[in-house]
Amino acid sequence: MKKYTCSAAVLCVALMLFAQTEPAASGQQPVYQTLLQYRIEHDSKHRQLQMQAEIAANKAEKAKTESLVTTEVGSGDTQLTLNGDTAQTGIKTAPYASVLLPSYNNTGVKVRIPYNKEGRTITNPSTGSAAVMQTQNLGAEVTVSTDIYSKNAEKQKYTRGLAQSAAKQARQAEEEGISLAEKQFLQDIQKLLDDYTTLLDKELNEVKAEIQYNQTKTQGYAETSTKMRTADLELLSAKREHQNADFSFSASYRVFAESCGIAPEENPRAFLTTLWDSIPIQKAADIEQYPLTAYKALAEAEQRHLQNTVKRDIELSPFALGAEAGYLLRNTQTTLSGASTKERAHAVLGGLTMQFPGGKAYTGVEIPLSDPKSTAFKLAFSWNPFSIRYRKLDKHNAELEHAIEMLKIEDAKEQYRKQLQSHKISSEQMTWQQTATADELSIYKQNAEDHAQWYRSGIINRFENLRAELEYKKAEARHAKAKTAVIIFNIDTALLFEKQ
Repeated sequence: MKKYTCSAAVLCVALMLFAQTEPAASGQQPVYQTLLQYRIEHDSKHRQLQMQAEIAANKAEKAKTESLVTTEVGSGDTQLTLNGDTAQTGIKTAPYASVLLPSYNNTGVKVRIPYNKEGRTITNPSTGSAAVMQTQNLGAEVTVSTDIYSKNAEKQKYTRGLAQSAAKQARQAEEEGISLAEKQFLQDIQKLLDDYTTLLDKELNEVKAEIQYNQTKTQGYAETSTKMRTADLELLSAKREHQNADFSFSASYRVFAESCGIAPEENPRAFLTTLWDSIPIQKAADIEQYPLTAYKALAEAEQRHLQNTVKRDIELSPFALGAEAGYLLRNTQTTLSGASTKERAHAVLGGLTMQFPGGKAYTGVEIPLSDPKSTAFKLAFSWNPFSIRYRKLDKHNAELEHAIEMLKIEDAKEQYRKQLQSHKISSEQMTWQQTATADELSIYKQNAEDHAQWYRSGIINRFENLRAELEYKKAEARHAKAKTAVIIFNIDTALLFEKQ
């Protein structure tokens, strides 16, 4: 069985593939970091998380602005009445503008300018003939309103908090997207390592079958003997399995290479060996270095409880008292048979609005300044007789929801305690495995070097030397997989906690 490569070809292949992944700049970074950077930059999920984080940030900014000030300018209801007689053409409109400060006691100012012009045919009482009377009304209304007592400020703060919390979670998801992309990259490397190890196993089996076949032949058995036929069949079977494993490995490598932005080569082993060696060695993370308060399941349960507590406090306190005051000006001009009369009216407005469980009430007053005795009072009242029963049920549900949330917080703490125990066991296992494979690798490396020297000296044959070389390559793959396992373990550990 021929060798796969010589030292010159190995160096050439490695440099060609490395050049396709490295930018033309001074100070080249390891192959692992180069391929990882490409995967992160071209990861669809990570790009989606970036856009989702931007969307959440925009929504938080919108919620903040809306809770501080809202403005509106409108035309009001506008009506145009057409008539063959232009004197009877009418128009009615009421443009307005308003400014509201929701977070400042819902204080607002509204200005309204109603305008009305119409003409109609009437009988002139002085002459008894028909004439067109035109009426034109132009006014101005200024109203200032505010909440004397309400939960509106708390409601606005709650709304802002929800949006900001969603934006924070989206930012964290974006940051975690990098870790998730690296985890997927490592899992792809592990899959490639598994296929590579399988290939080495089948290749080693072929070498062993070749050695067994040669030993049987040396012992003098005839080609037609059962012993030779058995050895020959085992060799043919090993070669077939080797070819199948080589095909599977080549297919996996092509997929991996394309995902990393490099062109697959006919002989990828040299480059992949460089990749295995460039995988960083990390120390298994200690879960105790992360604070309990940052444990994601617990932090989310406590955050949800805090938000729901504020929400229930707002919903179960429907008492509100608001006041409004305003000024009203009306100018009326009437024209009949060329004669015009004008009338002006001034009035001040005031009112109180009360909201209570199941109902609301309003009382208002309009005082004409020209004739205070003609004051107009406005009253409105509504009530749902079942509201007391509903409120009692709502309070009971709120108590149950609070109890459920506290249980979830305790469950999260218990989950952390279990995670702490299992994590320590896994950490010790990961550390031992990484150390053991490193020690094993040094032994197999020395063994391969010794066998190569013995082969050059003619002490052993080519197949024995190849077997030692394959065992060393398998040790390389096991150590590389142990390193990837530790990095994935550290990523999974970090993802259990919120970034501080």
